[in-house]
Amino acid sequence: MWALFFVWLIDGAARGFGGVFGRMLQLHPLTYLGKISYGLYVFHPFIARMVPWAFARAGVPYPTRRPVEFVVLSVATILAAAASWHFYERPLNDLKRYFSYA
Repeated sequence: MWALFFVWLIDGAARGFGGVFGRMLQLHPLTYLGKISYGLYVFHPFIARMVPWAFARAGVPYPTRRPVEFVVLSVATILAAAASWHFYERPLNDLKRYFSYA
């Protein structure tokens, strides 16, 4: 069942979703998360360990309520991925213009 769902999802994404769902997927915050998604994938396991350490080093109590912890970790992961995109990934991608592909 999951395989059929993902076939539908990938096919729809490749063709472009229409309607309300398509407009929702084109919202700037969602497209930005798609742009930095590799950084989100790479940084999330490190953030889950670094943020509690940083709280302890700063002498600030780490949130014990799961929803608050989720928001703190999500914001930290997005910030790390955004910084990586703007200061590392995008400048490297911009170098592509100096190379020709035959």
